[in-house]
Amino acid sequence: MKEFILWLNAGLVALLWSVLYIKWKRITPPWIDNTLVALFILVAISMLLTAAYDTELIR
Repeated sequence: MKEFILWLNAGLVALLWSVLYIKWKRITPPWIDNTLVALFILVAISMLLTAAYDTELIR
């Protein structure tokens, strides 16, 4: 489970950087902004889960 969360975290960060790159290049569809907010929330949640696993708060 911990490995799955770490892989999910890496995938979400890669997706986030690709969306940020698209925004930086100014080819921005209007739905990108909502997606960006959702991605930031998902990355924050997965990082919190990873930290909880690392500190053994969750078993």
